Amino acid sequence: MDECVRILSIEDELTVRRSIVGYLEDSGFELLEADNGRVGLEIFHAEHPDLVLCDLRMPEVGGLQVLADIVEKAPETPIIVVSGTGTMKDAIEALKLGAWDYVMKPIRDMQVLEHAVEKALERARLIRENRESRELLEATNKRLAESLGQLEEDELAARHIQFQLLPKQMVTLGPFQFTWHIKTSAFLSGDFVDYFQIDDRHLGFYIADVSGHGVSSAFVTVLLKTTMNRLLEQYQRSEDDRILHPERVLQLLNEEIVAQEFDKYLTIFYAVLDLEAHAFVCSNGGHFPAPVLCDGQTTRFLDAKSLPVGLFDTASYEAATVLCSDSFMMAMFSDGVLEMDPTKDLKAKKEALLAQVERLSKDPLSTPLNVQMERLVTDLGLDDSDTPVDDITVLLVRKGASS
Repeated sequence: MDECVRILSIEDELTVRRSIVGYLEDSGFELLEADNGRVGLEIFHAEHPDLVLCDLRMPEVGGLQVLADIVEKAPETPIIVVSGTGTMKDAIEALKLGAWDYVMKPIRDMQVLEHAVEKALERARLIRENRESRELLEATNKRLAESLGQLEEDELAARHIQFQLLPKQMVTLGPFQFTWHIKTSAFLSGDFVDYFQIDDRHLGFYIADVSGHGVSSAFVTVLLKTTMNRLLEQYQRSEDDRILHPERVLQLLNEEIVAQEFDKYLTIFYAVLDLEAHAFVCSNGGHFPAPVLCDGQTTRFLDAKSLPVGLFDTASYEAATVLCSDSFMMAMFSDGVLEMDPTKDLKAKKEALLAQVERLSKDPLSTPLNVQMERLVTDLGLDDSDTPVDDITVLLVRKGASS
């Protein structure tokens, strides 16, 4: 076992206690001993063992009193009653008081006791992890509530908070480079992007656009960021691998946003790059326009029919796998980009996006990605002084990044 588990054996019969201690020590546990209930409680409160084995009939302080004291002071500590002198009534009373298990003496097979110990420790571990997850969720909700309070107090401060949640504007992760640009409107934004290292093999990135504007839309972006951080944390603690499965992430987000009844929904494109497979898995939750992919041969939209996230509780999402060539580049936009030129129809606007991204993809790999972003911003007309009706967000990802 990775950590030494400490067990306190409270048993007044020396031969029984010695046999229990010897067997469990051979199994890798660290044992503490007490020959009566009073000493047992003193050792328990001083040493805080991981598990207690306790006889019922003992001098000075009986087992039921020991049990009641430990349950009151440390209810998450597993206690196994090991007794043979009592009656079935004693066993029932012990379980009612909070004993986790009951092993009858004489113990003819010590494996029975060891199995009870292992089972109780596993249950204690699950209880502890559930409590920690609950505390983490409560702390997250508290931070969200504090963030919402700040958002409501001052939209200028709110925008500052929102931008603090965004990743660094230019980042290299493995062989990939990431950068983003946001041209802000007069309203608090519902646009959001992020990219992050999941583990040595995987990278994640997404672009999202919450419906509407204002405090409530910005709050949903805070919820999105918090949820993704939670999934990443759970994966790194080997508890949950959903962060590697975009369709499952979108399903979770859909359930959480629907349950919160924000009267808001979002569109999102989330992808996970697999550095060993030279491919990425992605899922589109109604995000439009679709990402533009350049693979060195063609430039195309990664179109996929899908529903927004948080709009319907029956929504489901699918994943697709796309190979990454050495000249891979992807550009993602929020729908504000389609409002830039009112003289063009939707088809012409989409064709213009394809052409602009394709020109970028033909640049030498030595061209820094932030320079390419600056040129794309100029081509899109995002460098003028006019304030758009809606925020316009661009996210670029490129393989074969310059050093």
